Amino acid sequence: MTPKEIKYLLSCGSNPLELSISKWADIYNGVGKDAMNLNCALCISYRNYHINDERSCIHCPVMIKTGKAFCKGTPYDEYAYSAYKCWDEEIELKEIALIEMQFLQSLRD
Repeated sequence: MTPKEIKYLLSCGSNPLELSISKWADIYNGVGKDAMNLNCALCISYRNYHINDERSCIHCPVMIKTGKAFCKGTPYDEYAYSAYKCWDEEIELKEIALIEMQFLQSLRD
């Protein structure tokens, strides 16, 4: 999903966590891409871009679970590092996407 599509769905009442889970399902299935916080419904919904420290993500379910901002210590950390290194290990990125999706699913109420 594009940021515009995500913002539209959020304005219609979609759950940010469910949209984020869908994003990672799409990535795992090879039909989606990660654009970091630009296409993350949780970041769009909860991140305060005027604050660049631990308080930035204070209401995000990921931060509530981990106690860390910017998805530090989550499977996303490993995914971002692997993607940044431009590894040719598509299988590894796919598996990390699955783990990230499962992590987000664990945050459901």
